[in-house]
Parts: sequence; C-alpha cells; structure tokens
Amino acid sequence: MTKYLQRMPAMSSAGFTLAEIMVAMFILTGAVLSGTFFFASMARSAAFTGHVAQATELAQDKLEELLEQTKGTMAAGNDTIDGFDRTWTLSNNTDFAVLEVTVDWNSLDGKTRSVSLDTLRAH
Repeated sequence: MTKYLQRMPAMSSAGFTLAEIMVAMFILTGAVLSGTFFFASMARSAAFTGHVAQATELAQDKLEELLEQTKGTMAAGNDTIDGFDRTWTLSNNTDFAVLEVTVDWNSLDGKTRSVSLDTLRAH
C-alpha cells in the first residue's frame, strides 16, 4: 500500500480556492456598486448646478431689462420660461427703487428651488 501512495502525484497548489474567488467577487461587487452610486450622485449634482446657472442667468437678464426701462414704465410681473417661473417686484422709495427678481423651478428630487437677485436703482 505504501507503494501506491508513493505513486500518486502530489496535489498542485496552483489556482484559487472557492472561498478566495467568493471574497474577490464580493470586493469587486462592492467597488462597482460604490462607483455606480458615486457617478449617479455626480450626475444629479451636475444637473442641479446647471439649473442654478440657468435660473441665475434668467434673473440677471430680467434685472438688466428692468434697469434699462424708464421709471414710469417699470412694473411688477411674472412669466415662465422653459419650466422656470420668474417673478419680479418693485419697491419704490423716495430716493431709489428696489428691484427683485426670483426664479423658481422644480428640481429632480421634487423640491421647489429658487434663486433671487435684487438691486437698487436711483430715481
């Protein structure tokens, strides 16, 4: 019998065990999921930043338009442009007028967001 055991080839230690493969797959899955959540978060952040920039530009455009008007032609109002609701108000004082423009929109998370700009204009 000892002769038979001596003839059997020794088991090779090359390769991976099932446990090692399962641990590697677990680590890889965690890394892929983390990366997916990171990129999704970055996409939402980029969309929000784009909406803030567009709302700020709409508010600034309206402020410039109001500043170019003469005192008697300025009036409060509102409009909607590409899903952005823009409202402007005028508060007259003896020496100056306060012009305020607010732009509201619904963000991807369902919340109402807004940007507000104001300035003073001498009479």
